[in-house]
Parts: sequence; structure tokens; C-alpha cells
Amino acid sequence: MSSKTIYERFLWFDRQARGKKYPMQRNSPGSFEVSPRTAQRDIEFMRDRLSCPLVYDQSLKGYFYQDETFSLPSIYISSEELSALLITRKMLQGISAAYIGDELSILIDKVTSILKKHVVDEAVIDDAVSIQQIAYVPPPEGVFRLCSKAALREGALDFLTIHR
Repeated sequence: MSSKTIYERFLWFDRQARGKKYPMQRNSPGSFEVSPRTAQRDIEFMRDRLSCPLVYDQSLKGYFYQDETFSLPSIYISSEELSALLITRKMLQGISAAYIGDELSILIDKVTSILKKHVVDEAVIDDAVSIQQIAYVPPPEGVFRLCSKAALREGALDFLTIHR
């Protein structure tokens, strides 16, 4: 089953719980064609891994959000994509280029914001990946900007290295 279909089930359940329709594992829509056990695993995943504050109401025989301000992350990120974001964040933190420093800070903040929605423990974000750059020599600002514009416009660059 695709991760898109799974996330669609999460979104359906989220809407039901948010709308106080008290969904339960047995009343997930038939269009998803999942077993009661799969539906229960979805609920457990939402509660345990996505930190959804789901509470079961015995009298209404369904779930609701204990915290009405809770919202699911707005995008679904696979574990591979999450790993890539962790690595990207670490690599970006290791770059210090004065002429794109503000842009890098904004980008790092955006990546960190996405990661915080998908990782329960914030310490995991910094401890998950360790990257040590052995040598990094930033190019002159003019060269960097020229190469950046050319790469965006042309899609490929050829470099000629002259050894003296």
C-alpha cells in the first residue's frame, strides 16, 4: 500500500476526531479497504509516532483529541526523506558564507521547523547526524553568484582547472 494512501487514512481519521465524530477502528471508510487490525495500527501510529493526543471515549465508542489545538504535520515525510533532511540540515550548518548567510539561516530554520513536526525529541535532530567538513574554501562572492545564476539558467556548468 502506498504511503499516500496511508496518509489519506490519517487525514480522514484526523478530520473525524477534530470534528468530534468519534471515529473508531471499525468505521474507517470502506474505500480504504483495511482490516480492523490495520486500522488499529494506524491509530496506534498516530498516537505513538505522530504524537496525536488521541483518547478513546468508552461511552461514545470512538476517539477524540484531548488537545483541540493539535494538528497533524502538513506534509508526509518518509523515513528516507527525514534522513535526507537531517543530513541536509547538518551540512547547511557547516557552511558559513557571508554573502548567503541570511538565506542559509532562513533555510536552516525552515528545515528545522519541518523536522520538529516529525521528530518527537528535539535533541534527536542534532544528535542523529554528525558531519565534519575537513576542508571548505568558499569562493569569492562574485564567482559564487555568477556560477549560481549560470547553473540555474543553463542547468550544467563545466569547470576548467588550471594547475600552476
